[in-house]
Amino acid sequence: MSAPPVLFDLERCVVGPPEWDLVSTAIKPTGFNWVTAEEYRAFCKHYRHDVTTLWGSRTLHLSAELR
Repeated sequence: MSAPPVLFDLERCVVGPPEWDLVSTAIKPTGFNWVTAEEYRAFCKHYRHDVTTLWGSRTLHLSAELR
């Protein structure tokens, strides 16, 4: 008997730099107010990376909002 199918939601998954994945979280406190600034800082502390500090982060931010 074969295994049951497994479904994945890969809507926000991309192949490429991790910054592209992280920017979708970075725009939440500033672009859409889905999380607070404090929640985003806690995310960055635990993830040990803040995509907003990188050169070009504004371009990533605008691209993610456009998407």
